[in-house]
Amino acid sequence: MGGFLVGFICGLLDFGRTPGILVVGLLGGLSVGVRVVLLRPGLLVPNYLVNWIVLVPFMLVGVAFVLLKQRPGIMSCCTAIGTFLIGLGVDLLLEKQSGWSFALRFLFDRNNSHFLAIVHKGYTPTIMTQIILGASIGAIPIFAFAQYKVFKGPFKRQSADSDSETASLAGEQEPGTSMTELLKPPPRMSRMQLLKSRFSVA
Repeated sequence: MGGFLVGFICGLLDFGRTPGILVVGLLGGLSVGVRVVLLRPGLLVPNYLVNWIVLVPFMLVGVAFVLLKQRPGIMSCCTAIGTFLIGLGVDLLLEKQSGWSFALRFLFDRNNSHFLAIVHKGYTPTIMTQIILGASIGAIPIFAFAQYKVFKGPFKRQSADSDSETASLAGEQEPGTSMTELLKPPPRMSRMQLLKSRFSVA
């Protein structure tokens, strides 16, 4: 709860946005990698440590995606995180503690006190857990594309100065004058016209 509060406060401030975007990319890639690793009985690779090495490229791809293509990257990684949590919740309802929840403990918890209860028992996902894992991965591009179509605005903030200037121009414009005409640059004057305007007597 404390970590959530700190992250929330940092996200409200300007300096926290870039780290927040990077964390979204990292967690988005991790959420996909974890599901891929958990698809097979006994994890994707028999060697436990190799599975963590497998997760690294997923995290790097997530970070690179949000850096190179910010808008689709953030949408895809947010969708990946969301489908992970929804899939976990659905699996908990159906499989209780013996499905996805146990798989996460098998992957993350190597405490000596839990060795017999978790590691010695081994990980053998049920068919339902494998279906939920696969469906949650397959849902990522669908919901990411839906977000891309629904939220069409760019991820850019306008400065307060530009907003106030636009508002003042809008308030001073004459009736019948559009904002497009108001914001057009003035026509360029020739040298002769410029000289006449400078030396003309009022």
